[in-house]
Amino acid sequence: MDLGSAIVYAALKGTTTALPLSDSGHELAARIWLGGDGKLPALMAVAQLGCLLAFVVVVRERLAAAFGEGIRGIARPAKLQSTVGGRDATAIVVAALSAVLSEAVTRHLSSPLNEVPVVVGCGLMLAALALASTLLAPAPHHMCPGLAGAALVGLAYGLASFPGASRIGAAFVILCWLGVSRWRAAELAMMIAVPVMGWQTVRFFALRRSDSVGSLTALTVTELVAVLVVGFLTARLAASAWQSLCEQRRTALLALWLIPLGLALIAYGKALPEPHATAPITQPQNATRRSG
Repeated sequence: MDLGSAIVYAALKGTTTALPLSDSGHELAARIWLGGDGKLPALMAVAQLGCLLAFVVVVRERLAAAFGEGIRGIARPAKLQSTVGGRDATAIVVAALSAVLSEAVTRHLSSPLNEVPVVVGCGLMLAALALASTLLAPAPHHMCPGLAGAALVGLAYGLASFPGASRIGAAFVILCWLGVSRWRAAELAMMIAVPVMGWQTVRFFALRRSDSVGSLTALTVTELVAVLVVGFLTARLAASAWQSLCEQRRTALLALWLIPLGLALIAYGKALPEPHATAPITQPQNATRRSG
């Protein structure tokens, strides 16, 4: 993989992780067109680290308040429900734990489907319908969900590891339906993503040490820096765009992008001689077969 392709993958990762657009769906579409190699898993993990840093920057004030009130709440538990920061801290912890547990349960079931275009396309269509449903969500009447609501948000985040779904989008949709205003819902979704993505990054390099470190060392310093910076910058810009969409109540418009992409992947999968074959997606040398 050349530097240009690595930058394209990092830009896609940053944009589709920060926006409710499904990073897994776009990664598959990119692999169909650009191919991939053994460096891609580590490259995407580094790009995700850039996204995580961008989230911290975007929600730094609310995250700092939640962290401060959470620490004080250890000594005075009443603060966890009497202050906005305390409620945020409680929601983050409950939702993050729920997300990690639910993803752990479903990971082995959903992972084999990441290479199946028809499944990913259907996931994109479901993500589009979920986003469109926010047009019918009740008027905002909460600053933060309660314990049961936070657990539900985390469950949705974890289950959205299904190919084609959007983790941050799933959390956002549930929060909107729970009566949280759109930008606050987007902020809280990013705050929940920070510990979950941090855990995912640690798990990637710790539990898959031989493969992961090998693919990481295959990246040059230039590629590492470029992917990290591009992932950070595109996620930061995408978060700003999301804020604008939330303020204008137009986040549901993103479904207009997911629907044609989902249909395209479904059509591609149906056109393959062997719909479940992964070789045309992961092997760049099969470009002739892909174009057919």
